[in-house]
Amino acid sequence: MSATPGTKLAQEIHDEFLVCKICLEAYKSPKSLNCLHTFCEQCIENHILSESTYKKYTDYREFTCPLCRKRTQLPIGGVKKLPDNFLVSSLSEIVQR
Repeated sequence: MSATPGTKLAQEIHDEFLVCKICLEAYKSPKSLNCLHTFCEQCIENHILSESTYKKYTDYREFTCPLCRKRTQLPIGGVKKLPDNFLVSSLSEIVQR
């Protein structure tokens, strides 16, 4: 029994656009960076911590995107204050239906 075209499309959308490229799981609290890449809030938090321990003299107010290496300014208030990606959140809800 093969999957319906709609189910196949939903799976492709999920795999390509709704999975964090750090943890490889569905986004949890998706946050956008300046470069418009999106990651889970906790994944970005962990990335910043590992980057700052790796580069002892780094500026903690800025970090690099794990995919494209562009710099993003960390807002006052930390990762929680990065913009939410509402498109990813909404698309995820639709695909789950």
